[in-house]
Amino acid sequence: MKEIKIYVEGGGDSHATRSELRKGFGEFTRSLRTLAQSKRLRYGIVACGSRNDAFDMFQTALRQNDPDILNFLLVDAEASVKQNISPWKHLSERAGDRWEQPAGVSDDQCHLMVQSMETWIAADLNALRKFYGKGFREKLIPATNDVETIDKVRLFSALKDATAHSEKKGQYHKTKHGFALIGLVDPMLVRSKAAHCERFFQMIEMWIDSGGG
Repeated sequence: MKEIKIYVEGGGDSHATRSELRKGFGEFTRSLRTLAQSKRLRYGIVACGSRNDAFDMFQTALRQNDPDILNFLLVDAEASVKQNISPWKHLSERAGDRWEQPAGVSDDQCHLMVQSMETWIAADLNALRKFYGKGFREKLIPATNDVETIDKVRLFSALKDATAHSEKKGQYHKTKHGFALIGLVDPMLVRSKAAHCERFFQMIEMWIDSGGG
């Protein structure tokens, strides 16, 4: 049986937090899992910790060269992405990464959360409203139909400020809240507001529809 594995940045260093990230992204990509199962394909999310760990684990999987597994990488872009530039090109040019595209790996196997996971979370204000309840100040979240244009640092600060007075959950925390939230947001809404999220789903749907390559 063929398999798809998605190596995702995030989850920290503990088994518990990585499990939470895996669960959250499992919910967020539930439609992909369902589609894969309909084609008799295995589907798995691998929570990797740091972005460097994600790239290292992705490369290790590639070196194992299992013909029945197709591996994908999903990491934060950490910045805006130039128009018409591939994810690999972005990662090779970014000063904090300088990652080279592994031999034999296509552009379709690398995906970015532009500019970060919080960008995808902020695309669904209704999910944030329900999660944080009374005291959530949604007007502090930048309003736009293209969330990828929101500066990463500005957005993180906005999330902190908007949730600072939440009586239900308290101030936004990446590991305490972020991994749960990614599993609660509406994927279709995120796809409509984040072009790289749409690309991520489209590419994997295409691979699954082909029966695993």
